[in-house]
Amino acid sequence: MKNKPSVEAFLKQVQQAGGLNPYHISLYTAMLSCWQEQGNTLPFRVTRKRLMALSGIRSIATYHDCIKLLMNRRFILYEPSYSKRTGSQVTLLDL
Repeated sequence: MKNKPSVEAFLKQVQQAGGLNPYHISLYTAMLSCWQEQGNTLPFRVTRKRLMALSGIRSIATYHDCIKLLMNRRFILYEPSYSKRTGSQVTLLDL
């Protein structure tokens, strides 16, 4: 990884690309927080419940829509685990 993931780099991309709403920004920020909690290692594991709580997203449909857009815009790689115990694997991509 060339550059360390950061809120600043993400927000710069948001300004340039447009089309993201506060839920996307909040979810990405929650992912950054989890990444830092886990020692800045990529990929890291996190549960939907944890990300939803940190980001303030209450709807599972909104959560999945945000994940999909972040993946399509190449902000993240997301590999669902389909397990409540294991957590999904997330990689924050170079911006």
